[in-house]
Amino acid sequence: MKSRFTPWLGHPAGLKTLFFTEAWERFSFYGMRALLVLYLTDKSSGLGMTKDDALLIYATYTGLVYLTPLLGGWLSDHYLGQRISVLVGAVVMAAGHFAMAFETLFETGLGLLIVGNGFFKPNVSTMVGGLYEDGDERKDSGYTVFYMGINLGAFFSPLVCGTLGETIGWHWGFGAAGVGMLIGLLWFLAKEQTLGSAGLPPFRGASRKNSPMLTSADKLLAAGLSILAIAVVVLALLAKPFLALVWNMPLLIPEDTNELWRIAWRLLLICALIWALNNLGKGKLAEPLSREEKDGLIMVGITTLAMAIFIVGLEQAGGTLNLFAKERTELSFLGVDIPATFFQSVNPAWIIILAPMFAGMWSGRFRHMSSIRRQAYGLMILSVAFVVMFAAQQRSDALLASGSEARISPLWLVAVYFFITVSELCISPVGLSVVQKLSPRRMVSMMMATFFAGVFVANYLAGTLEQILRAWDINLWVFLFAFPLSCGVLWWLLTPWARKLSHGKD
Repeated sequence: MKSRFTPWLGHPAGLKTLFFTEAWERFSFYGMRALLVLYLTDKSSGLGMTKDDALLIYATYTGLVYLTPLLGGWLSDHYLGQRISVLVGAVVMAAGHFAMAFETLFETGLGLLIVGNGFFKPNVSTMVGGLYEDGDERKDSGYTVFYMGINLGAFFSPLVCGTLGETIGWHWGFGAAGVGMLIGLLWFLAKEQTLGSAGLPPFRGASRKNSPMLTSADKLLAAGLSILAIAVVVLALLAKPFLALVWNMPLLIPEDTNELWRIAWRLLLICALIWALNNLGKGKLAEPLSREEKDGLIMVGITTLAMAIFIVGLEQAGGTLNLFAKERTELSFLGVDIPATFFQSVNPAWIIILAPMFAGMWSGRFRHMSSIRRQAYGLMILSVAFVVMFAAQQRSDALLASGSEARISPLWLVAVYFFITVSELCISPVGLSVVQKLSPRRMVSMMMATFFAGVFVANYLAGTLEQILRAWDINLWVFLFAFPLSCGVLWWLLTPWARKLSHGKD
């Protein structure tokens, strides 16, 4: 794709724009995420909830931020385009973070973050692929570079927001996350022209595509939709009893039912929503799918499932691993006390260190390795992380049983996050690239949103998994070792079939 702007790291100039936009958005998201469970369980200056209740709220929140992209992706494909959607999402999320700086607006803030992320998340990821021509071998590498931007923000946010939240006050940390989101919005507006035609509103005609900028009318539309989204969240909070009725289905599912049945019900709701959105719309978006496009959607489904399995492990970071760091880990380094939230920076730090190596691998020696084979290796490596975590848990339990007040070394968690990170670099950026490459062009944002819907299910399951397994007397870490390992072997065996489904595009 030709551009009058100077390439960046061997990639289109627009990648730098999206890199830092995403970096600041992830600064805001992970800054709030690092504080949420600790704030909910703090009995002195937080909400003083039990561990199970806090993890359930965490699971519901982190799940819903990946469910709302279904609607945001559908609106983008049909009417708005990715750029307008990103603007709406950034404004609404900034409002959400600032709302959380006030205790009385805590629920409103969470609601705004959930809705804003629905507009932002699938569309900024889709635009990365739009910077490249079809068949450009730099695309996988470009997504890995973009993934460094995600983790640049994720690295610094717990250090800034976590320190403010744990040492000065929780709501100072939440407010700092809002400042990060605002910076990301302003950067995107300032550098929009570098994106070329990527992400412009659909069906504007060829002459409109030649302009690299949104019009004043486009930006006015984004502002109006932002106000509307904020109003919808406020109205939804007033209708909270009805929403809870739909979400929990107490009339059909008894209160003492195992949580897995509730997850199954919510999964059914998601599938119904995906079906409805994919069957709405006229004209170009309603054209029948070709055989190749259908095969591509099967590959997107396989990739989504791999990502979901990985996320179940990764999202222990903000919940179970976060509490393990606070309660069982030595919180000092070289004689200096450190907040528990600092451990939330270990995974992104490993990604920043390792991502350049993986970007070189995917564009160099291993560029012909199929995506499903990369995912297979990633799932197998994920299982190793929880072997280490099981050993750390056993060591901690032994210290407690002996009556010792000593805590385990922080290097245990550093090692756990190392293996999680290697797994992540084999699965997540590769998955984003697969969705963008193999989805039909006319519904790519919607399929990116469906990919994130799989992340929704995994996020919700991650927060409730310990509670579910406890009822069956299954050790959490043993399950998280055995399940990804068996799935990784299955993915490895599926590689020849998956190559046929990709029709040479992967």
